[in-house]
Amino acid sequence: MSFAIETEELASYSPQLMMPELNRLGAKGWELVHMEPVYVGSNEDVLIEEGGGMRRWTNKYFCVFKRPA
Repeated sequence: MSFAIETEELASYSPQLMMPELNRLGAKGWELVHMEPVYVGSNEDVLIEEGGGMRRWTNKYFCVFKRPA
């Protein structure tokens, strides 16, 4: 299934801006099965969850895809 969006109205880091790329991957047989926001460190390492109830904004996502072998 693919989705059309009006990109002119979206903010620079809106998750909806990923839809064209996700649709392209879907057309190649890839299925998005999981997606969550992550924080990328200065060494390009990834922090999934911060402790202590701290909240931060991010525009990076960890995505898991699958497709038939």
